[in-house]
Amino acid sequence: MKQWATYTKSFVVFTKTHWMTKHVMLLYFEYIMKFYPRQKIGLIIDSAQQHVARDLYGWLQVLNERNQHGSTIYLAFIERGLTAIYQPGDVTINKPIKQEIRRRYYDFVCQQYDKVIAERKVDVSREQLVEFIEGAFKEINLQQFKKGRLLIHLIFVALTRILTT
Repeated sequence: MKQWATYTKSFVVFTKTHWMTKHVMLLYFEYIMKFYPRQKIGLIIDSAQQHVARDLYGWLQVLNERNQHGSTIYLAFIERGLTAIYQPGDVTINKPIKQEIRRRYYDFVCQQYDKVIAERKVDVSREQLVEFIEGAFKEINLQQFKKGRLLIHLIFVALTRILTT
């Protein structure tokens, strides 16, 4: 098993629920501040419960005041049901990445055909799942680069249920 605390290819966080939490959001904010030092950073995020938690605002305010990178994060929220309209990145960036991760997962399952039992999930190790995600980012970035536009490459990975949704 990998020692995720010292893993350097990506910033990997695991949660008990496999969903983004307000604590993971704070780690994400800290990571973004390190990635863009001395910058004013605007984030457009949806209104998911973990994004709009009241204590998150207070924590972000403290983080903005005390961070050593000189960055400040400003949040803009998208009303429920309007993500596809107001956050085109969710459709143009996240959708192709999720499709590529699913493709890698299905390829993995096909390679395990002799071990697959009907109506049972195929176990995937954390290491393998992170490889799916990192590989998907590389592939999508390569495709976009060939088209003359490079996607923003966020190394932060919060493992969600993208393979099951």
